[in-house]
Amino acid sequence: MEIRRFTLIMMLTGCFAAAAQAQKKELTLGVDAHSSFYDMSFAPIELGLDVGYGFTNWLKAGLRIEQSIALMEEGDARTFAKNNTAGAFACFEMLHFNTCALSLKASGGASLKSDDWKYVY
Repeated sequence: MEIRRFTLIMMLTGCFAAAAQAQKKELTLGVDAHSSFYDMSFAPIELGLDVGYGFTNWLKAGLRIEQSIALMEEGDARTFAKNNTAGAFACFEMLHFNTCALSLKASGGASLKSDDWKYVY
């Protein structure tokens, strides 16, 4: 029952993303949350933090830290696993609007030590 409550709370809060637009020679900060409800036997939730630097009004790069929590159900057993990753990103903002931008972002990273599962992306 606890997993269902947690999943419901995450669904109600929704997936959010907030980031500052790149400005030339300024630090940027972005936070985001992602979840997948495609298969309820494996429901990952990722919370991320981006700290970047705007080289131009259109290009920024920086570091990304992310924590993933996966809720898993196999038969009657319910478990969870945690994973922390760290990496870098580059972002090109293609279109600017009043309060947001349409961006193309590439990132890569790897799992940190003592995680339940490891991967490189």
